[in-house]
Amino acid sequence: MMCDFAEELGGKLYVHGGGWDRIVKREPFLNVFVAGKVLVPWDRTNERHPLTLILKDPDGSPVLAGDQGQEIAVHGQLEVGRPPGVPRGADISVPLVMRFQGLDVPPGRYRWELSVADEVVARATFDVVTG
Repeated sequence: MMCDFAEELGGKLYVHGGGWDRIVKREPFLNVFVAGKVLVPWDRTNERHPLTLILKDPDGSPVLAGDQGQEIAVHGQLEVGRPPGVPRGADISVPLVMRFQGLDVPPGRYRWELSVADEVVARATFDVVTG
């Protein structure tokens, strides 16, 4: 979900101004937090999984920024162990918060895509409008 601010503390997400799908662009740049959680299956714990959050346009192409034409994305690794006392077969919840400061995107429709191990596991679409 998109939100105005979010943080993860002790396995919990603290979200402010969350769940919006439309933002009014009053300044040249946008500041956006993306928050959510990934459920890792029991049998996929204790493994590293590539993780990518990328901003795409309505055609599904990556949104590019800056003089270098870089994708607006975060790439990383996700690895979680099995906490003591979790029943066999239970999914393990991993909260995530990603901050994007100074996004310079024109008005239009966009979507964030979250991929784990090259499989899209979540999408969030939003509109940028002028105010």
